[in-house]
Amino acid sequence: METKSKYIIQTDIKFGALEKIDIGAIEKACDYDWFNQTLCRVNDSLVRLGIFKGEFHWHPAIPHFYITILNCPVKKELLQR
Repeated sequence: METKSKYIIQTDIKFGALEKIDIGAIEKACDYDWFNQTLCRVNDSLVRLGIFKGEFHWHPAIPHFYITILNCPVKKELLQR
């Protein structure tokens, strides 16, 4: 019997320029505790989506990262740090 990993990282670029991205549909289809997908390229940068269910181990801040939290019960606590 194969055991499914609780984590997945997908580095393929899923969407093209100006293509509509339905974040809600991606979230509903996600059955991983931790999911990371490259959505698209903007100039020389990649836009990625992370979906975390439950506890997540945050890494130290890296200067070239920009994080936006869309839906999180501890959003207020994170923003106050």
